[in-house]
Amino acid sequence: MHRSCRPGRICENHRRQPSDCTRHHASFGMKTRQLTPFELRYIATTLAGLREHFDVWPTEAGNELHLIDFAYYEGCGRQERSSETLRIAAPLALGSHLVAMHGCEWCMIMPATKWRYAVTHAALDAPIDLYDLDDSPLLDPDEHDDDTEPLEPGEGAHESLYAIVRKLTQNAR
Repeated sequence: MHRSCRPGRICENHRRQPSDCTRHHASFGMKTRQLTPFELRYIATTLAGLREHFDVWPTEAGNELHLIDFAYYEGCGRQERSSETLRIAAPLALGSHLVAMHGCEWCMIMPATKWRYAVTHAALDAPIDLYDLDDSPLLDPDEHDDDTEPLEPGEGAHESLYAIVRKLTQNAR
């Protein structure tokens, strides 16, 4: 590991050498790396598929998190045809929003045996596994103090936005 590697941040050595960006941080015990061009295309394709699936609500690229918010509001997460689309796209829409609006960076993490989509930021202790948020959402108590209904597929990622942004702003100070 380079001396400049720190948990939650891609070091300058790796930023300059994308082909050699896999590293292991003992402090949080998982491998991380930058996304490949194929993985970046997968994100774009998945979000385009989301916009196409919900074409009744025209949405510009970059605003998929708002589309997902409306889809959950309309109860689409309980519909068999839409729930799988939301389960796959919601974590990537959250990541895309965090990258575009809050200074996060995409990365891939390997907590066990499979690479997973994540975001990282200097204010975070470790990367956030976006697909793990469905089972273990980061819920902001100011936004979720009286929720009693179970989360719909993908909704854990969507509902984690406020807690992640709060964590980014509190740790940035």
